[in-house]
Amino acid sequence: MGGLTRKKFSELERLDREAAESQVNASIWFGHYPSSSIQSGAPGLRQVAKNGIAYLCGHLHTFMGMAPHMYAVQHSGLMELELADWKLGRWYRVGVLDEGLFSFVDVRHKVWPIILVTNPKPAFTVQPAKEPFHLVASSSHVRIMIYSPSAIELCQARIGNGSWRTCRLSGQTQPLYTLPWQPELYAAGLHTLQVRARDESGSENQIEIEFSLDGSRPVPAVLKRFLLLMDLTTFFAILFCTGVGLCVVPLIILRIAQRRIISRKLVLHRVKLVLLRALLRKLWMVANIDSLFYPFAFYSLYLLFGPWIIGDVVSGHTGVIFAWGTFLGERYLPGSMSYFYGALHILAFNLPLLLIIGNAADNSYASMFHKGATVDSALIYRSWKQLPLLAFTVFHAAALVPFFHSYGTVAFLLCPMRTWALLMAFYLAFKANYIRKEQLSYISIVWK
Repeated sequence: MGGLTRKKFSELERLDREAAESQVNASIWFGHYPSSSIQSGAPGLRQVAKNGIAYLCGHLHTFMGMAPHMYAVQHSGLMELELADWKLGRWYRVGVLDEGLFSFVDVRHKVWPIILVTNPKPAFTVQPAKEPFHLVASSSHVRIMIYSPSAIELCQARIGNGSWRTCRLSGQTQPLYTLPWQPELYAAGLHTLQVRARDESGSENQIEIEFSLDGSRPVPAVLKRFLLLMDLTTFFAILFCTGVGLCVVPLIILRIAQRRIISRKLVLHRVKLVLLRALLRKLWMVANIDSLFYPFAFYSLYLLFGPWIIGDVVSGHTGVIFAWGTFLGERYLPGSMSYFYGALHILAFNLPLLLIIGNAADNSYASMFHKGATVDSALIYRSWKQLPLLAFTVFHAAALVPFFHSYGTVAFLLCPMRTWALLMAFYLAFKANYIRKEQLSYISIVWK
């Protein structure tokens, strides 16, 4: 996640004023992080950049391949255009301002020819309030920019299912090609424009865009809009706190239910679904065995408030990381991605651990109170049931190896979130497997 200080904001505001005073046709903003992942106070980057045509950014790229071509339009009309990565995907962007109309295309390295339609604009990039969009409806030609190391020997285009027509080179040099058209034929709704080109080396490429003259837009993908329009810091914080709540609140409710049933103020209705009943009983065990409930609940709540890691967060600088921020020397860095990592930790550690110790406690209960369970069969059964704990331990122990190499010995030893937590998991597993019968008698009143 990125962050902007008040000093940086002042610089951005100055740049915005200078762009407005210079009366340029368009202003385009560049940044590494998408606006959704930049943490700052009011007015915020989106407000400062709202007069621009586009904000070009990276960092999220394609979100692990789940959101290719991640584009969105902010409420102010500012286009936010995430670019896929150069390191692995070799993607780059070509942009053109044609009579004040901004168009772009994202291209992979060594893909030739590059085809960029500048008139008509792709429908999702239309911004009537910021560009002279009316020029498209009164234009006489489709305009296409084509780039290639070799001379272009063929350029053709067609609208909809029409026939392919040859485009002509405008002027004596590449890259502008034109094709006469009648825009009044496409005055309503969305239409498709296809362009194909071939250069003298034999390289060919073809693209298709959707355009409209009445402002119609294609329906954007939900994930792309979410990642670029949402305040991700707030979302991850809510997600993390919800995860902690799922670890603690149900257990508290089950403790209260146990007491009310014992005092005959509540009746536990039999759950018909076997799997749901089994899950409920496992959670009931953790909730009502103090040696399990209090350490697990305390650890889950600790993640909200206590330090996660103490060590060399940055080389040569000792820091303390909390969910809500990091103290690095005399500096304080507000939390952002830490909430996301916290939510992942809840999903990968707390919730599996809750089910593992609940299952172990339930097995202990079954071996003591279910008739017909022999010592040998119970021993074999319980040994087989330790496989989830073994897998859990191997996974988190292996994850500590790169953590140790990244942050060093001090951070490894002073890490309640991970190193200490694994020790706590062993303790809870031991307590769940060796519960005394008198501890379970209280629960057996409800589950007899």
